[in-house]
Amino acid sequence: MEQTNGHTISLLQENLSVIRKVAGWTTEDMGNRIGVTKQTISNIENKKTKLTLTQYIAIRAVLDYEIQSNPENVALAQAVDVLLNKDGEFSDEEEKKITDAVEIISSAAV
Repeated sequence: MEQTNGHTISLLQENLSVIRKVAGWTTEDMGNRIGVTKQTISNIENKKTKLTLTQYIAIRAVLDYEIQSNPENVALAQAVDVLLNKDGEFSDEEEKKITDAVEIISSAAV
């Protein structure tokens, strides 16, 4: 796993809702996968609580496992890659277009 810093954790928190929806999971599904309540996931997504390093590691492990075990979910792999792994590789305009497209996909997914 890449070196984790505050920016990487913030990036996941910022994009968690979209990624979770692309995966086809409810807040309860995500919570069950990492061992927390659906309220905890909701609080993280709504920025009522800050994503901890332990939660970050758990979520990334669950996402990596899902991508590995369900290669047919191409949208999830691409969303994680673009939103989390390629941070800073796009211009502001490109990033806005990508974020808008992923949000459209995620709203249709759940």
